[in-house]
Amino acid sequence: MDREAKEAEQGDEKYMENRLNALANLEKKGFLAYPNFQNTLSLTDYISKYKHLKNSETLVDIVSIAGRISSKRISGSNLYFYDITANDEQAKLQVLCNAKFYKKGTVVNFKQINSALRRGDIIGVIGNPSRSNTGELSIVPSEIVLLSPCLHMLPHLGTLKDPETRFRQRYLDMMINGGVMKIMKIRSKIISGIRKYFDSREFIEVDTPIIQSQAGGAIAKPFITSSVELKSQYLRIAPELYLKELIVGGLDRVYEIGKQFRNEGIDLTHNPEFTTCEFYMAYADYNDTLKMTEELISGIVKDITGDYKVTYLPKENDKKEPIVIDFTPPFKRIPMISTLEEILKIKIPSDFESEATNQFLLTLCKEKGVECSPPTTTARLLDKLVGEYIEPLCVNPAFICDHPQIMSPLAKWHRHTKGLTERFELFVIGRELCNAYTELNDPIVQRALFEDQAKAKAKGDEEAHGVDEDFVRALEFGLPPTGGWGMGIDRFAMLLSNTINIKEVILFPTMKPKSLTVGGSSEVDVFDDGKPRLVVQNTVFSKFPGLRIVAVVAKGIDGAKGSHLVADYLRSSWLKIHEEIKSLKNPTEHPNLKMWRDLFTKNKVSSKKYPVSLELLVKRAQKQDTPFQINPLADFITASTIKHWVTGAGFDLGELKNQRIELRVTSDNDTFVAFDTDKSVKVVAGEVAYAAVSSVLRRHIAYKPAKLGLLKPETHDVLYVAEVLPPVSDEATKELLEETLSNIEKFFGVKAHGTVLSVDNRAIILE
Repeated sequence: MDREAKEAEQGDEKYMENRLNALANLEKKGFLAYPNFQNTLSLTDYISKYKHLKNSETLVDIVSIAGRISSKRISGSNLYFYDITANDEQAKLQVLCNAKFYKKGTVVNFKQINSALRRGDIIGVIGNPSRSNTGELSIVPSEIVLLSPCLHMLPHLGTLKDPETRFRQRYLDMMINGGVMKIMKIRSKIISGIRKYFDSREFIEVDTPIIQSQAGGAIAKPFITSSVELKSQYLRIAPELYLKELIVGGLDRVYEIGKQFRNEGIDLTHNPEFTTCEFYMAYADYNDTLKMTEELISGIVKDITGDYKVTYLPKENDKKEPIVIDFTPPFKRIPMISTLEEILKIKIPSDFESEATNQFLLTLCKEKGVECSPPTTTARLLDKLVGEYIEPLCVNPAFICDHPQIMSPLAKWHRHTKGLTERFELFVIGRELCNAYTELNDPIVQRALFEDQAKAKAKGDEEAHGVDEDFVRALEFGLPPTGGWGMGIDRFAMLLSNTINIKEVILFPTMKPKSLTVGGSSEVDVFDDGKPRLVVQNTVFSKFPGLRIVAVVAKGIDGAKGSHLVADYLRSSWLKIHEEIKSLKNPTEHPNLKMWRDLFTKNKVSSKKYPVSLELLVKRAQKQDTPFQINPLADFITASTIKHWVTGAGFDLGELKNQRIELRVTSDNDTFVAFDTDKSVKVVAGEVAYAAVSSVLRRHIAYKPAKLGLLKPETHDVLYVAEVLPPVSDEATKELLEETLSNIEKFFGVKAHGTVLSVDNRAIILE
């Protein structure tokens, strides 16, 4: 075993202690810690200047370069090889350190410096350009200076995969994973391309306030903040209203690139803090901005990729076939309402503000199984229908055009069709990229639409806003006919960098609060605010990469209610899964079952002691036995899990008495006792278990006693969980969550709340 492997076995804390001691010993000999250093060439310039060198050729030139050690190789006591990197590994150079050529009389001699250096250290090298006998461009040092030691054991190049570590320690991600800087350079080129486009057309770049007294400019839930001098303030959700006020003031062409903040969920395409570009142009309309969108988007794609066609296949995606996106202008136009009518074979009432239209759309959504959480306003219902039936059609860039006025409170009415607006949204592979419209400049109509928004807000729509008197007053001074436009830069970067996760294109994405270690043993979460929660510890996600947990909380359920509805659902689900199992040549080799079996084997879990629950259900299906009993709640959970090929469990929250539940990995140091008794429970280190926690700071955790999973007629409050692992897709996981929420309301008459727990979203409140 080499020295590095031995050091790795000691753990990071011991590694850091040893490094500090070694450096302290060097300082006693006159070594200067963290010195300054002047390099004469960057690594990139060095490689370019000396690439002509022939094998075994060494020059008399003396150069100074610097970089971070990515690898260290020892070939006897007098010869060391280092690779140093800089600039995202695109510049890598070998340091061929030979004692024969090393300068004598240095403060730290050849043996001492080479013994001290480790991967991750930043070093300065003074020496001669050379190419080795094997053809490797190198530098032969006469002196190596340790500029900044890396005090932690550095992962090897390309090995850092854990997203929690990657996004929290982005500096480490950039050192280890070569693609990070490439993505960020693409993002930078996009922003540069946007600026170049608008600057060349005599637009002025401006800055508008981020802290605002009233949220507006978009339909979104804002963050609320405060200051010593001011009452409640909002982080901006869009710069639109301020930019249009500048148009009123006489700046005819303005744009802004900046951060927006929306208090919404975190998922693959949403981050609470994100970057947009918005522009406004006097004496233009949405026809002009549509053409400009085609020019801008297609031009940037061509400049960055060299072609209008982009092959999109993120490595995180579970699709096997790549998607070829064609950005060749012009882009397809899709009129919203007429396309919905054509697809659904219906006629939508033209009076979008009437109660009759709202009821028509509400009934339509229910008939088509399109979910819309309250408040079910006409605008939200239309948005859900468009998301279900039109947006997925937009693989190549396509404009969804001519939205109803009720969906577009800041857009100008359509000049030809009553009730519609001159608005478009650009979608690519089903994702919104741009939003634009001819700006509404009638202050009377604008006030009325703001008042409609205020009514929606009063009904509970957190994304609606009140009347912005300052903006209406600005319109009263006269806003010229104006075209306005906005684009999400992060999503555009996702397309061109071939990634499916928005965190990949943001250097420091928003992360959930991370857990802390207390006393070196107990993992304690910042979620400990006294509220009962289900919390998944980070160690679980480390043990099972890709794990997602569907968690749903339903309160006030009548355990006996809806039994016949559940029974019908169970029969239907069972027949479908039974037919699917019959169609398989070997049902027990279904990839989801094989995945669980492999996990059991990998983690040395006895399949006899802990049989795979899905496998038992499949065997029943093969025998045509029903797995269902009489209990409607327990059977409902069974039906949901087997339908989606995942495992699940149910908890009676009444039995838990507001205690916290953890899903965690057991360890040798854990003392498990049942919280309803004083009896100890034997556990095996390394198992994953749901545990009821009476005190977060105590290590007294119990396995779920059987009675906690027994859902009885008197059960009223329920926690439902389903564990999902690849190859089950994110889409199927989301479908399971939505279907469960819908069925609980349908069968038991109560609204449940739920979420998908993951490494970035580890807890759900059980209230």
